[in-house]
Amino acid sequence: MADKNYSDDFISLSGFTKGLKSFLRFLFRLDVFLLRAIRTNVLTFIAIVLIGFIVAVSYFYIKPVQYDYTMIVEFNTLTRKTYYEVFNQLNSLAGSGARQEMARELGITDTTADPIATFTVENLNDQPLATDTSTIHRSALKISMIASRAVTDLPVLQNALLDYLNNRPFLKSAKAGEQRIYADKMLYIDFELKKLDSLKELYNKGLINLKIPSTVYINSFNPSDLYIRSNELMNQKTELIRWISVDAKAISLIDGFKAIGRPSSKSLTVLLILASLITVPLAIVVCCIVEIRKWLSA
Repeated sequence: MADKNYSDDFISLSGFTKGLKSFLRFLFRLDVFLLRAIRTNVLTFIAIVLIGFIVAVSYFYIKPVQYDYTMIVEFNTLTRKTYYEVFNQLNSLAGSGARQEMARELGITDTTADPIATFTVENLNDQPLATDTSTIHRSALKISMIASRAVTDLPVLQNALLDYLNNRPFLKSAKAGEQRIYADKMLYIDFELKKLDSLKELYNKGLINLKIPSTVYINSFNPSDLYIRSNELMNQKTELIRWISVDAKAISLIDGFKAIGRPSSKSLTVLLILASLITVPLAIVVCCIVEIRKWLSA
């Protein structure tokens, strides 16, 4: 029984050794064949590689440099995904070459709009808003712009973008309604504060004229309620003033357009490496095909 197991192991090891030798022999023959194919078709090999290098160098000098700009804004109305869709419509105009129409939409000159390639909208963690399904109505956003050349009118462009967003029909109507409500509320608070001030003044005069100690209260009237109510109204007024200064517009600028680093493009070295990775295997395959055809015709 032991002899049988030993025999099986020996046969298995022998079969593995033969298989390994066959595989190595195949690799050696393939290597010899590849070298012969390249050597006999060296001009074809060199021509294909040179064409790849010429294409890479041409692309490096023809491809326009990419300029990146970023601005940060805060929104307080609608959702993130909605703002993504708004910029997606602008991108459709830029991508289709309808930059004159995009210029009219933004209210800028054709010269300012011409270099704009695309806009992207992300949160501050650099996550795109295309798949953002959150219902947050207040957050900071990063608006990035890619241009084919330097944009000289950045302040004009950023103001045009803010005006474009704030003047969308729904946003404009919603903010106008809020402004009317808060304006009426401000008038009411001012009116109530004046009445409370008058009551406090009358109460203080009464204390002086009647010579009643300030620590004596009438059951139907507690003077501390005047100050509590005044404080509540002042807090509401402070919140309204904050809304007028910050939230009166749907989009507010935090930081204007800034150039992100230097103009970027793929370096010539990277392009030549990519060309080598593509053309060298291609040249080897072509040389092998030519060599096989020669062998078949012979």
